[in-house]
Amino acid sequence: MKYLKTLMASALAVAVSAPVALAEWQPRKPVEFIIMAGTGGGADQIARLLQGLIEQKGLSSRPFIPINKPGGSG
Repeated sequence: MKYLKTLMASALAVAVSAPVALAEWQPRKPVEFIIMAGTGGGADQIARLLQGLIEQKGLSSRPFIPINKPGGSG
C-alpha cells in the first residue's frame, strides 16, 4: 500500500510539473556566445557564422553577441 501511495504521489508531481517544463523559453536580453579562444580562430569563425545564420534566418528575437575570452578553456 505504501508503494502505491508513493507511486501515485510521484505520478501527480510529474503531471503537475510537466507543462512548466515544456513551456517555450525566450531570452529577455541579448544572448552572449562565450568563445574560449582568441579572435580570428576556428571557434571564433564558427560562432560568428552561427550568429550570422541566426540573424539571417530570424531564428531569435534577440541578438546573439560573440565574446572572446582567450585562455579560459582549462
